[in-house]
Amino acid sequence: FRFNQHSPKQPSVSDDSHFSVLGLMSDSDTVSATSTEVDTIQSNGDNGLRQSKSIRKAFKGYKTTTFLSLVGEVVFCQVMWAYKSAAETEVTVLAGSVRDSWHVARDYWLIFALCLVARLIILFSWKFSLFKCCDSHYGAFWMLFSSIQWVFYLWGYYLLQEEMTGITWTPHALVVPNVSQVSQDLEMRDCLNDMGTLGCVNRMNRQLVCQELFNDTVCSGYVDVRTENDWEKCCVRNMYSLERSRKYLAGLPMTCTTAFTIIQWFCVLALKWVYDYNPMLAGTVGDFINGATIDILDATIFSTYLLHEKVLYPKYGIQYTDPKGMAAEENDTLYFYLLWTWIIAMSSAVLSPVIFTLCRSVDADTPSAVRTYQHAVRELMESTRMLHHDQSHHLVDEAMKLQLEQYISESGGKKAAHPVTVLPEAGTEEGLSLMDGSLAQAHMQMQVLLNARSGVARRGHGSSYKVKYSDRQEPREEIVDITRLVPDVSEPSRTCGPGCFSGWCHGTKSQHDRFEARAQVLDSLRSLFFLELPFLAWRVYIELATLTVDSWTVIVIAKNVVWGLHDLLVILSCNNPMATIFGTTPLKMMDLWIKGSAMSSVWVGPSGVFRIAADMVAASSQQNLKDVQKALQMHLAWLLVEREMLEARGHHHHRGGDPKEEAAAFDADMQAFETAMNRVKEQLAGLDQK
Repeated sequence: FRFNQHSPKQPSVSDDSHFSVLGLMSDSDTVSATSTEVDTIQSNGDNGLRQSKSIRKAFKGYKTTTFLSLVGEVVFCQVMWAYKSAAETEVTVLAGSVRDSWHVARDYWLIFALCLVARLIILFSWKFSLFKCCDSHYGAFWMLFSSIQWVFYLWGYYLLQEEMTGITWTPHALVVPNVSQVSQDLEMRDCLNDMGTLGCVNRMNRQLVCQELFNDTVCSGYVDVRTENDWEKCCVRNMYSLERSRKYLAGLPMTCTTAFTIIQWFCVLALKWVYDYNPMLAGTVGDFINGATIDILDATIFSTYLLHEKVLYPKYGIQYTDPKGMAAEENDTLYFYLLWTWIIAMSSAVLSPVIFTLCRSVDADTPSAVRTYQHAVRELMESTRMLHHDQSHHLVDEAMKLQLEQYISESGGKKAAHPVTVLPEAGTEEGLSLMDGSLAQAHMQMQVLLNARSGVARRGHGSSYKVKYSDRQEPREEIVDITRLVPDVSEPSRTCGPGCFSGWCHGTKSQHDRFEARAQVLDSLRSLFFLELPFLAWRVYIELATLTVDSWTVIVIAKNVVWGLHDLLVILSCNNPMATIFGTTPLKMMDLWIKGSAMSSVWVGPSGVFRIAADMVAASSQQNLKDVQKALQMHLAWLLVEREMLEARGHHHHRGGDPKEEAAAFDADMQAFETAMNRVKEQLAGLDQK
């Protein structure tokens, strides 16, 4: 672990703290600035000014959720204690060793008390900055001791249920009627059910066939059966099953199973409150934690397999397969494999947001050193709901700026390939004025009248691009000015076009918050290998024989498949939604499907600006005026991104020549971009009038 802590006496406006865990490093990561109240107390010690933070202010808005979570813990502890007391009074009904040998019911209260004391210590330390840590460090430990106990609560329930499980049995005589006619067969069956074996033989005076002779090593007893010549001892086997207490809990009109069904869903809700409403960070700590709740929910549902007969029967030495219920050798391997699978999956899902918060190293009262597009959009939605006109307009401008910066970051740099249509030098004005019908018609007219050529462009010097043509005509390559280029939106959707397979294993592509992007890759590794794949394998193994299309298991299996594939794509692409394969962007598609989008396919080109085109089909299939407008808007956005990149290079790159000449050349290049952009704007204005 490596981190730099800044003194809480002087909150830094731009915190350059770093924290590294398994290659995960925070570079000026941030949260939104808050209005947490800080009371300054004078001190004569060496520390000078000392900050005392207001607990009342910090918990404003979070008091209800915190109180409900504590009440839920108390109820859970009391339910488990009441269940233990009720089960121990039914020892005559629940045969076997039925007792709380691990003292789980007592440990519930012990764990609750320890976590409560730990939270109070953390709260006191945060208020007076005892350890001079960042707010996110205090917040991480607050989240830890507000969430980790729920893992024990759930595990303790299944452990206590298993401890308080009794064994019941029913004797089964292994004899069948020896009859040849169907009517006699039915009559004998009725006789056996009504009078028993010996009574039925004596009355009906018909023979019975022994299925298994008595063996004192495997049989629980025997029954005498009359044969043609003598009597035989037939085996009687006990058919075993597991039994649990059905007694109502003291003070509650329900059994423990019913109470737990309600509490386990409250557990998921309480954990969501812990992650979403961190009082020491004035609320949420980032978009990263939004994916933690679904994994916790999945793990909570999966935990019910710990009481499944297919898992418990071998542990108790009961045969699960036909004939079900007979005695068998005890084998607890399956049970403990399943138990540790769940413990690892649940614990890692609960700890993932805690580690993420701990590694961010931010303060709630420190202004954001780096803003992201997501931050701006989130605040814009809140500002719009509150009808803050001026602030909303400011946030719109900020969101546009941050989104443009993200496009530039994803554009692939100077070597990025851009599928384009190249207009000839002569007749450009006439060619660009032909956008009076559909895009397909306009494209055809440009091809016929202007002999436009298709190719791949890469940035050259200034506003010039080096184009490699794909039509096999001469010249094969050419230096072309930006005013002659039109982005070809149909090219990225081709199966084997330029850039059809790119962006994989090239590192994260986040312009503003690289830490969160990296954290999502590591969290996908956790989710895929600790949760999705193991849960999928266990569910198929346990449920396959009885699986039906309309069962709930089908839904959770589909969740494991979909999210497992999503995690795999995040890992292979290093969380780069622009990664393409055969002209498609599978990670982007998965994100849209998971979010419930109606889109069936999307595509993204090698340049980040092609994300703008992800909501429309290929340009070659556009057949109306609205599609033409979208194509022109994408052209304009592409020019904006290219101009910004040229401006960035012009400000930071000097070739050592005459500064005046370089400045003049730079101005000419920028003017070329302005000319191309104005031309597209005029075409859009003309279409708006139609």
